[in-house]
Amino acid sequence: MQIAKSTATDVQHQTAKNFHLALEQNNPSLLLDIVKNHHVDSMDKDGLTLLHRSVLAERIEFVQQLISLGANVTLASRDGWSPLHLAAFTGNSEILVFLLKSSSGASDS
Repeated sequence: MQIAKSTATDVQHQTAKNFHLALEQNNPSLLLDIVKNHHVDSMDKDGLTLLHRSVLAERIEFVQQLISLGANVTLASRDGWSPLHLAAFTGNSEILVFLLKSSSGASDS
């Protein structure tokens, strides 16, 4: 393992790379590794969090994992879009309902 001085851009790039790997492998547990090293609500260069990205990818299991790790359902992106807005925009009712229940503090049972 090479030790190098990391910049914020390097960290964002590696986080994005790891997230895409988790998506490709359909492995939400890889999110734990990402979140261990970064705040769950950290934004990438596009102003999106992992939760925003998971909603856009329409991956309910990732959304559920991130919410359980404390991701903020109402946090707006740099462009003013919350994960709730994105779920409504994509038309994914399963994610939208889950986010609505999570944001209101209701149980998902």
